Amino acid sequence: MVIFSIGKRDSTLWEARLKKIKGCLYHNKGSVNVTLVFYAKDRNGKYSHIPHDRFIITNYRLFTSLDSFSYFNSINETISNGTYLQVDSLVKDENRQVVSSMLEWLQQIYNDVKKLNNDMLIIGNKESNLLQM
Repeated sequence: MVIFSIGKRDSTLWEARLKKIKGCLYHNKGSVNVTLVFYAKDRNGKYSHIPHDRFIITNYRLFTSLDSFSYFNSINETISNGTYLQVDSLVKDENRQVVSSMLEWLQQIYNDVKKLNNDMLIIGNKESNLLQM
C-alpha cells in the first residue's frame, strides 16, 4: 500500500501512524507493506500538479470518493458529509486505461519526491506491486 499525502512531515508522528495503519491492515498471511509519500511544495508553496482527490487502486478495482473515505469515527459518529463512493472494475478497458494513466501520474510524483533525497518525505517499506520504488 502506498499513501500519498500532504500531511505534516513529523517523523515520530508518522512512524506511529504507519505502525497503526499496519496494525489495522495486518492479516493472517503476515504483515503488509505500507509506504507514505509526502508531496513537495512548488516555489509558490502550493501543490500545483496534485489534486485533492481520494481514491484506492487495487489490482482489480478503483474506489473513488469525493470528500472522504472516513465517514465514521471510532465511536460510530458521522464525521463526513460524504455522499458518493464509486467502485469500478478494471476488467473494463476504459477503467483500466484511467487507472494506467493515474499510476503513471503517481509514479512521476513518487520519482519527483524521491529525487529530493529526503528520508522524511518517503517512509515505510518502500514496496509496491503497482509502482516502481
